[in-house]
Amino acid sequence: MVRAIRGILITCDPPVKAIIERLHTRLQDVIIEVLDESHILIQEAKLGAVQKEIQDVIYKKEEESALQIDSDEDSDN
Repeated sequence: MVRAIRGILITCDPPVKAIIERLHTRLQDVIIEVLDESHILIQEAKLGAVQKEIQDVIYKKEEESALQIDSDEDSDN
């Protein structure tokens, strides 16, 4: 019997693909198929979790960058 799964095609760069793959490792059933280096088919129901994970990682990286800039400025003085 054939089973259909609703999916969403994501076009992304390799760092975002890595974030989605890590999320799939934690939650399972996120990725339906990895098509190539920049295209992933994910479950439609998991789109919100994927978006939140990407936003969280970007926010964390921005905070780390800001702290690094502040640290560099303090060491220059």
